[in-house]
Amino acid sequence: MAKTTKTTAQANTSSDMDKLRGDIHALQKHLSELKTDVAAAGKVKMDDLTTAGKLKAAELKIRAKDNVSYIQDYGRDQYKHMEENIKTNPGKSVAIAFTAGVLTSLLFGGRK
Repeated sequence: MAKTTKTTAQANTSSDMDKLRGDIHALQKHLSELKTDVAAAGKVKMDDLTTAGKLKAAELKIRAKDNVSYIQDYGRDQYKHMEENIKTNPGKSVAIAFTAGVLTSLLFGGRK
């Protein structure tokens, strides 16, 4: 009877080992599938982020062009406004220019 118990125990152990090997093989297969799925999901997410980044960059480029255009128009308008003021008040403009020149020469001129 002792021999039968030993053989039964060995058979059970062998059966358990075979089950464990099967479980390990199944885990390896599931892990491989999971790795593939995570890599695919990561690629999709990266593609989505890249697309979103490109769209945002295009939007910012358009806004920058609009801002540059606005600033150029504003500068032209201010220049025209300044020309009109000079034409309507030439004496005042000459006095302002003379005063600015004198102040500049006093500030930056060397003292002797």
